[in-house]
Amino acid sequence: MGRLKKFKSSIIVLILQIIGTFIFWLILSPSSKIPIRWNINGKIDAYVNKTEGLVLFLVINILIFLILYFLPKISFRYKKNKKTFSKVIPKFSFVIVLMITLLHQFSLWMGTHQEFNYSINIIFVILGISFVLIGNLLPKIPLNFYMGIRTPWSLSSEENWEKTALIGGYSFSIAGILFFIRALILTFNFILNLSFFIIVLLTVLFPVIYSLFLYFKERKRN
Repeated sequence: MGRLKKFKSSIIVLILQIIGTFIFWLILSPSSKIPIRWNINGKIDAYVNKTEGLVLFLVINILIFLILYFLPKISFRYKKNKKTFSKVIPKFSFVIVLMITLLHQFSLWMGTHQEFNYSINIIFVILGISFVLIGNLLPKIPLNFYMGIRTPWSLSSEENWEKTALIGGYSFSIAGILFFIRALILTFNFILNLSFFIIVLLTVLFPVIYSLFLYFKERKRN
């Protein structure tokens, strides 16, 4: 019961998601189309029906929460860093659950506001918040096989993991700020969006490359 209290924030968000989903179940018509994907031009290009839109992300969110909650049962490294994990996992759970809840509820809202032209900007804001929060948590996550920047090289040593996580924290925070900046730009064109996604992708992938660099550096040193 004491451990459950640490996940109180995630549970509250899940309850709010369930309540919001129930309200949209009442509001949405049976023929409603729920957007689930946006193309590079910021336009919706994939929909699901009402039932799938209501249930899909809710089930995914609950499953992710359960996996993170029961992670100590399947991670042998948890006992080695129990104190740190017990602080980080609930926070990480909250960020992921909050992100999926916001994306889910917004997509359901879009089911009743198909004429809204700036939906991708709201998505960018949600992603921006999530990336900044994840960036803040990454350096605090101990070496493990389930969370964080897990590459064959970052998992090779504690030093590699910690340095990669630190750089990853900066990279994700920068990516989050870039999402915020892109959200403020209301114009859409292919070149602008392609350039933006390439920059964000490179920013997020940089820690992976950095972990490989550290790996060869450690091998050369040893």
